[in-house]
Amino acid sequence: MMNTSGASCFAPLVYHLERTVARVKRVAACLLAAVMIVSLAACNSAQEQAPDGSSPLQADPPPADALAHEHLFYESGAMVTYAHMAEDSGVTLQAEYVYGSALAPVSALRFCVDNILWLKGEGETVADIVSAAPFGDWDAIVAAGLASPMPFYFEGLLYQVQGMDAEAAACYEKAEANPNYEEQDFYYLKDMSVEELYALRDRAVEKELAILDEYTPRATLYAGRTGAEFAPVYHAALAGEKLNEGDTAAAFGCWLNAVLAGPHIPDYYAAAVLSGVQAGQSDTALAVLNEGLWAFPNSGEINYAAATVEVAAGNMDSARAYLQTAQADAELSPEFAAECDRLLAQMGG
Repeated sequence: MMNTSGASCFAPLVYHLERTVARVKRVAACLLAAVMIVSLAACNSAQEQAPDGSSPLQADPPPADALAHEHLFYESGAMVTYAHMAEDSGVTLQAEYVYGSALAPVSALRFCVDNILWLKGEGETVADIVSAAPFGDWDAIVAAGLASPMPFYFEGLLYQVQGMDAEAAACYEKAEANPNYEEQDFYYLKDMSVEELYALRDRAVEKELAILDEYTPRATLYAGRTGAEFAPVYHAALAGEKLNEGDTAAAFGCWLNAVLAGPHIPDYYAAAVLSGVQAGQSDTALAVLNEGLWAFPNSGEINYAAATVEVAAGNMDSARAYLQTAQADAELSPEFAAECDRLLAQMGG
Protein backbone atom coordinates (compact mmCIF):
# COMPACT_ATOMS: atom_id res chain seq x y z
CA MET A 1 0.00 0.00 0.00
CA MET A 2 1.13 3.54 -0.72
CA ASN A 3 2.83 5.45 2.08
CA THR A 4 0.26 8.06 3.09
CA SER A 5 2.04 9.70 6.00
CA GLY A 6 1.54 13.42 5.63
CA ALA A 7 -0.74 15.03 3.04
CA SER A 8 1.81 16.09 0.43
CA CYS A 9 0.20 14.00 -2.30
CA PHE A 10 -3.09 15.85 -1.73
CA ALA A 11 -1.69 19.38 -1.67
CA PRO A 12 -1.55 19.73 -5.48
CA LEU A 13 -5.14 18.52 -5.73
CA VAL A 14 -6.33 21.42 -3.59
CA TYR A 15 -4.28 23.98 -5.52
CA HIS A 16 -5.46 22.42 -8.77
CA LEU A 17 -9.16 23.07 -8.17
CA GLU A 18 -9.21 26.64 -9.50
CA ARG A 19 -7.81 25.53 -12.84
CA THR A 20 -10.31 22.69 -12.94
CA VAL A 21 -13.45 24.74 -12.28
CA ALA A 22 -13.34 26.46 -15.66
CA ARG A 23 -12.62 23.17 -17.38
CA VAL A 24 -15.58 21.50 -15.64
CA LYS A 25 -17.99 24.15 -16.88
CA ARG A 26 -16.62 23.98 -20.43
CA VAL A 27 -16.51 20.21 -20.76
CA ALA A 28 -19.80 19.48 -18.97
CA ALA A 29 -21.80 21.39 -21.56
CA CYS A 30 -20.04 19.54 -24.38
CA LEU A 31 -20.64 16.17 -22.74
CA LEU A 32 -24.35 16.79 -22.25
CA ALA A 33 -24.77 17.76 -25.90
CA ALA A 34 -22.87 14.68 -27.03
CA VAL A 35 -24.85 12.39 -24.74
CA MET A 36 -28.18 13.62 -26.04
CA ILE A 37 -27.20 13.55 -29.72
CA VAL A 38 -25.73 10.06 -29.56
CA SER A 39 -28.38 8.65 -27.25
CA LEU A 40 -31.31 9.89 -29.30
CA ALA A 41 -29.77 8.45 -32.44
CA ALA A 42 -29.13 5.17 -30.69
CA CYS A 43 -32.66 5.05 -29.35
CA ASN A 44 -34.03 5.24 -32.88
CA SER A 45 -31.70 2.59 -34.27
CA ALA A 46 -30.73 0.16 -31.52
CA GLN A 47 -33.25 -0.03 -28.69
CA GLU A 48 -32.58 -3.13 -26.59
CA GLN A 49 -35.58 -5.37 -26.04
CA ALA A 50 -36.67 -7.88 -23.45
CA PRO A 51 -36.96 -11.56 -24.51
CA ASP A 52 -40.65 -11.10 -25.35
CA GLY A 53 -39.79 -8.27 -27.73
CA SER A 54 -40.85 -5.45 -25.43
CA SER A 55 -39.06 -3.19 -23.00
CA PRO A 56 -40.29 -0.62 -20.48
CA LEU A 57 -37.49 1.64 -21.76
CA GLN A 58 -38.34 1.26 -25.44
CA ALA A 59 -40.61 3.82 -27.05
CA ASP A 60 -41.16 5.76 -30.24
CA PRO A 61 -40.51 9.50 -30.01
CA PRO A 62 -43.60 11.20 -28.61
CA PRO A 63 -45.33 13.91 -30.63
CA ALA A 64 -44.26 17.44 -29.87
CA ASP A 65 -47.56 18.20 -28.11
CA ALA A 66 -47.38 15.14 -25.83
CA LEU A 67 -47.50 15.72 -22.09
CA ALA A 68 -44.13 16.45 -20.51
CA HIS A 69 -43.84 13.08 -18.78
CA GLU A 70 -43.94 11.29 -22.15
CA HIS A 71 -40.89 13.25 -23.28
CA LEU A 72 -39.18 12.53 -19.97
CA PHE A 73 -39.74 8.78 -20.35
CA TYR A 74 -38.49 8.82 -23.93
CA GLU A 75 -35.33 10.78 -23.10
CA SER A 76 -34.66 8.44 -20.18
CA GLY A 77 -34.85 5.40 -22.46
CA ALA A 78 -32.59 7.10 -24.98
CA MET A 79 -29.99 7.80 -22.31
CA VAL A 80 -30.06 4.18 -21.16
CA THR A 81 -29.27 3.09 -24.70
CA TYR A 82 -26.30 5.46 -24.76
CA ALA A 83 -25.20 4.16 -21.35
CA HIS A 84 -25.18 0.64 -22.81
CA MET A 85 -22.88 1.86 -25.58
CA ALA A 86 -20.55 3.56 -23.11
CA GLU A 87 -20.45 0.44 -20.94
CA ASP A 88 -19.68 -1.75 -23.94
CA SER A 89 -16.82 0.61 -24.78
CA GLY A 90 -15.28 0.13 -21.35
CA VAL A 91 -16.02 3.54 -19.84
CA THR A 92 -18.19 2.31 -17.00
CA LEU A 93 -17.94 5.48 -14.91
CA GLN A 94 -19.21 7.56 -17.81
CA ALA A 95 -21.94 4.96 -18.26
CA GLU A 96 -22.89 5.43 -14.60
CA TYR A 97 -23.15 9.17 -15.17
CA VAL A 98 -25.65 8.60 -17.98
CA TYR A 99 -27.57 5.87 -16.15
CA GLY A 100 -27.97 8.27 -13.24
CA SER A 101 -29.10 11.04 -15.57
CA ALA A 102 -31.74 8.64 -16.90
CA LEU A 103 -32.87 7.34 -13.51
CA ALA A 104 -33.12 10.47 -11.34
CA PRO A 105 -35.76 12.28 -13.47
CA VAL A 106 -37.98 9.19 -13.55
CA SER A 107 -37.59 8.63 -9.81
CA ALA A 108 -38.24 12.30 -9.09
CA LEU A 109 -41.38 12.30 -11.24
CA ARG A 110 -42.63 9.16 -9.51
CA PHE A 111 -41.95 10.52 -6.00
CA CYS A 112 -43.70 13.75 -6.94
CA VAL A 113 -46.73 11.74 -8.10
CA ASP A 114 -46.64 9.74 -4.85
CA ASN A 115 -46.83 12.97 -2.89
CA ILE A 116 -49.63 14.39 -5.01
CA LEU A 117 -51.61 11.19 -4.46
CA TRP A 118 -51.12 11.64 -0.73
CA LEU A 119 -52.22 15.27 -0.97
CA LYS A 120 -55.37 14.01 -2.69
CA GLY A 121 -56.12 11.81 0.32
CA GLU A 122 -54.49 8.53 -0.66
CA GLY A 123 -52.77 6.70 2.21
CA GLU A 124 -52.22 7.85 5.75
CA THR A 125 -48.61 8.80 4.98
CA VAL A 126 -46.56 9.30 1.84
CA ALA A 127 -44.67 6.12 2.78
CA ASP A 128 -47.91 4.19 2.24
CA ILE A 129 -47.84 5.30 -1.40
CA VAL A 130 -44.13 4.80 -2.12
CA SER A 131 -43.70 1.41 -0.45
CA ALA A 132 -43.44 -0.40 -3.79
CA ALA A 133 -40.90 2.05 -5.27
CA PRO A 134 -37.09 2.03 -4.96
CA PHE A 135 -36.57 5.48 -3.41
CA GLY A 136 -38.69 7.22 -0.81
CA ASP A 137 -36.88 10.51 -0.21
CA TRP A 138 -35.24 13.33 -2.15
CA ASP A 139 -31.74 12.64 -0.81
CA ALA A 140 -31.69 9.14 -2.30
CA ILE A 141 -33.00 10.40 -5.63
CA VAL A 142 -30.38 13.17 -5.82
CA ALA A 143 -27.64 10.64 -5.07
CA ALA A 144 -28.99 8.29 -7.74
CA GLY A 145 -28.24 10.87 -10.43
CA LEU A 146 -25.95 13.67 -9.29
CA ALA A 147 -26.07 15.46 -12.64
CA SER A 148 -29.85 15.76 -12.85
CA PRO A 149 -31.71 18.97 -11.93
CA MET A 150 -35.07 17.19 -11.88
CA PRO A 151 -35.24 16.19 -8.18
CA PHE A 152 -35.08 19.88 -7.28
CA TYR A 153 -37.59 20.77 -9.99
CA PHE A 154 -40.16 18.23 -8.79
CA GLU A 155 -39.60 19.13 -5.15
CA GLY A 156 -40.32 22.73 -6.13
CA LEU A 157 -43.43 21.63 -7.99
CA LEU A 158 -44.76 19.97 -4.84
CA TYR A 159 -44.28 23.18 -2.89
CA GLN A 160 -45.97 25.13 -5.67
CA VAL A 161 -49.10 22.97 -5.78
CA GLN A 162 -49.43 23.52 -2.01
CA GLY A 163 -49.17 27.29 -2.38
CA MET A 164 -45.73 27.44 -0.70
CA ASP A 165 -44.32 29.87 -3.24
CA ALA A 166 -41.11 30.87 -1.42
CA GLU A 167 -40.08 27.25 -0.90
CA ALA A 168 -40.97 26.44 -4.50
CA ALA A 169 -38.89 29.34 -5.82
CA ALA A 170 -35.87 28.19 -3.80
CA CYS A 171 -36.07 24.71 -5.31
CA TYR A 172 -36.63 26.01 -8.85
CA GLU A 173 -33.60 28.26 -8.46
CA LYS A 174 -31.47 25.23 -7.62
CA ALA A 175 -32.80 23.30 -10.61
CA GLU A 176 -32.21 26.21 -12.99
CA ALA A 177 -28.62 26.66 -11.73
CA ASN A 178 -27.81 23.21 -13.09
CA PRO A 179 -26.44 23.48 -16.67
CA ASN A 180 -28.44 20.35 -17.57
CA TYR A 181 -31.77 22.03 -16.84
CA GLU A 182 -34.25 22.65 -19.65
CA GLU A 183 -37.45 24.69 -19.31
CA GLN A 184 -40.49 22.45 -18.77
CA ASP A 185 -43.87 22.39 -17.11
CA PHE A 186 -45.36 19.49 -15.14
CA TYR A 187 -47.89 21.60 -13.22
CA TYR A 188 -50.71 19.66 -14.91
CA LEU A 189 -49.97 16.74 -12.58
CA LYS A 190 -52.00 18.35 -9.80
CA ASP A 191 -55.13 18.28 -11.98
CA MET A 192 -54.84 14.60 -12.96
CA SER A 193 -57.34 12.19 -11.40
CA VAL A 194 -56.27 9.68 -8.78
CA GLU A 195 -56.70 6.89 -11.32
CA GLU A 196 -54.52 8.71 -13.87
CA LEU A 197 -51.88 9.40 -11.24
CA TYR A 198 -51.72 5.75 -10.16
CA ALA A 199 -51.33 4.68 -13.79
CA LEU A 200 -48.53 7.20 -14.30
CA ARG A 201 -46.88 6.14 -11.03
CA ASP A 202 -46.94 2.48 -12.10
CA ARG A 203 -45.30 3.30 -15.44
CA ALA A 204 -42.58 5.28 -13.67
CA VAL A 205 -41.88 2.48 -11.18
CA GLU A 206 -41.58 0.00 -14.04
CA LYS A 207 -39.00 2.20 -15.73
CA GLU A 208 -37.11 2.79 -12.47
CA LEU A 209 -36.81 -0.93 -11.86
CA ALA A 210 -35.70 -1.57 -15.45
CA ILE A 211 -32.85 0.93 -15.08
CA LEU A 212 -31.90 -0.42 -11.67
CA ASP A 213 -31.59 -3.88 -13.18
CA GLU A 214 -28.50 -2.51 -14.95
CA TYR A 215 -27.25 0.29 -12.69
CA THR A 216 -26.68 0.46 -8.95
CA PRO A 217 -26.14 4.04 -7.74
CA ARG A 218 -22.90 4.40 -5.75
CA ALA A 219 -22.93 8.05 -4.74
CA THR A 220 -23.56 9.02 -1.12
CA LEU A 221 -24.39 12.53 0.03
CA TYR A 222 -21.93 13.73 2.66
CA ALA A 223 -23.77 16.98 3.38
CA GLY A 224 -27.28 18.35 3.10
CA ARG A 225 -28.57 18.83 -0.44
CA THR A 226 -27.44 22.16 -1.85
CA GLY A 227 -28.25 21.96 -5.56
CA ALA A 228 -24.52 21.93 -6.37
CA GLU A 229 -24.30 18.13 -6.52
CA PHE A 230 -23.99 18.27 -10.32
CA ALA A 231 -20.63 20.08 -10.02
CA PRO A 232 -17.55 17.89 -9.42
CA VAL A 233 -15.76 20.86 -7.84
CA TYR A 234 -18.41 20.90 -5.10
CA HIS A 235 -17.59 17.31 -4.14
CA ALA A 236 -13.87 18.10 -4.36
CA ALA A 237 -14.23 20.97 -1.91
CA LEU A 238 -16.27 18.77 0.42
CA ALA A 239 -13.56 16.10 0.19
CA GLY A 240 -11.06 18.66 1.45
CA GLU A 241 -13.29 19.46 4.40
CA LYS A 242 -13.68 15.79 5.30
CA LEU A 243 -9.94 15.23 5.02
CA ASN A 244 -9.29 18.17 7.36
CA GLU A 245 -11.70 16.54 9.81
CA GLY A 246 -9.66 13.34 9.63
CA ASP A 247 -12.46 11.38 7.97
CA THR A 248 -10.53 9.69 5.17
CA ALA A 249 -13.41 7.37 4.27
CA ALA A 250 -15.79 10.28 3.69
CA ALA A 251 -13.07 12.19 1.84
CA PHE A 252 -12.68 9.28 -0.55
CA GLY A 253 -16.46 9.05 -0.94
CA CYS A 254 -16.55 12.72 -1.90
CA TRP A 255 -13.76 12.27 -4.46
CA LEU A 256 -15.62 9.28 -5.90
CA ASN A 257 -18.72 11.47 -6.14
CA ALA A 258 -16.61 14.02 -8.02
CA VAL A 259 -15.70 11.34 -10.56
CA LEU A 260 -19.31 10.14 -10.82
CA ALA A 261 -20.49 13.74 -11.32
CA GLY A 262 -17.71 14.56 -13.80
CA PRO A 263 -16.35 11.39 -15.42
CA HIS A 264 -15.15 13.49 -18.34
CA ILE A 265 -12.67 15.40 -16.12
CA PRO A 266 -9.44 13.39 -15.67
CA ASP A 267 -8.13 15.37 -12.68
CA TYR A 268 -10.70 13.85 -10.33
CA TYR A 269 -9.67 10.30 -11.17
CA ALA A 270 -6.21 11.02 -9.76
CA ALA A 271 -7.66 12.53 -6.59
CA ALA A 272 -10.00 9.57 -6.09
CA VAL A 273 -7.15 7.10 -6.55
CA LEU A 274 -4.86 8.81 -4.02
CA SER A 275 -7.70 9.31 -1.54
CA GLY A 276 -8.98 5.75 -1.95
CA VAL A 277 -5.60 4.24 -1.21
CA GLN A 278 -5.25 6.44 1.86
CA ALA A 279 -8.72 5.36 3.04
CA GLY A 280 -7.90 1.67 2.60
CA GLN A 281 -10.25 1.34 -0.39
CA SER A 282 -7.57 0.04 -2.74
CA ASP A 283 -9.82 -2.15 -4.88
CA THR A 284 -12.16 0.70 -5.77
CA ALA A 285 -9.23 3.09 -6.18
CA LEU A 286 -7.50 0.73 -8.60
CA ALA A 287 -10.70 0.29 -10.60
CA VAL A 288 -10.94 4.07 -10.94
CA LEU A 289 -7.26 4.23 -11.89
CA ASN A 290 -7.59 1.57 -14.58
CA GLU A 291 -10.55 3.28 -16.19
CA GLY A 292 -8.85 6.67 -15.93
CA LEU A 293 -5.76 5.36 -17.68
CA TRP A 294 -7.92 3.76 -20.35
CA ALA A 295 -9.99 6.89 -20.99
CA PHE A 296 -7.23 9.49 -20.49
CA PRO A 297 -3.90 7.75 -21.15
CA ASN A 298 -1.94 11.02 -21.42
CA SER A 299 -3.33 12.79 -18.36
CA GLY A 300 -0.46 13.94 -16.18
CA GLU A 301 -2.51 13.77 -13.00
CA ILE A 302 -3.71 10.20 -13.60
CA ASN A 303 -0.24 9.03 -14.56
CA TYR A 304 1.16 10.62 -11.41
CA ALA A 305 -1.39 8.67 -9.35
CA ALA A 306 -0.47 5.49 -11.21
CA ALA A 307 3.22 6.09 -10.50
CA THR A 308 2.45 6.54 -6.81
CA VAL A 309 0.61 3.22 -6.71
CA GLU A 310 3.45 1.47 -8.56
CA VAL A 311 6.03 2.85 -6.10
CA ALA A 312 3.95 1.46 -3.23
CA ALA A 313 3.94 -1.92 -4.97
CA GLY A 314 7.70 -1.80 -5.54
CA ASN A 315 7.41 -1.57 -9.34
CA MET A 316 9.95 1.19 -9.92
CA ASP A 317 10.33 0.73 -13.68
CA SER A 318 6.57 1.05 -14.21
CA ALA A 319 6.52 4.03 -11.88
CA ARG A 320 9.21 5.80 -13.89
CA ALA A 321 7.30 5.16 -17.12
CA TYR A 322 4.15 6.68 -15.67
CA LEU A 323 6.11 9.68 -14.39
CA GLN A 324 7.59 10.26 -17.83
CA THR A 325 4.08 10.32 -19.31
CA ALA A 326 2.91 12.64 -16.54
CA GLN A 327 5.75 15.09 -17.09
CA ALA A 328 5.07 15.12 -20.83
CA ASP A 329 1.56 16.50 -20.26
CA ALA A 330 1.69 20.14 -21.33
CA GLU A 331 -1.28 20.96 -19.07
CA LEU A 332 0.24 19.45 -15.93
CA SER A 333 -0.01 22.02 -13.15
CA PRO A 334 3.16 23.31 -11.46
CA GLU A 335 1.98 21.70 -8.21
CA PHE A 336 1.66 18.25 -9.78
CA ALA A 337 4.92 18.75 -11.67
CA ALA A 338 6.61 19.37 -8.32
CA GLU A 339 5.03 16.21 -6.93
CA CYS A 340 6.40 14.24 -9.89
CA ASP A 341 9.87 15.59 -9.15
CA ARG A 342 9.47 14.75 -5.46
CA LEU A 343 8.40 11.18 -6.22
CA LEU A 344 11.24 10.72 -8.68
CA ALA A 345 13.72 11.91 -6.05
CA GLN A 346 12.18 9.55 -3.52
CA MET A 347 12.79 6.70 -5.96
CA GLY A 348 16.41 7.77 -6.39
CA GLY A 349 15.96 8.54 -10.05
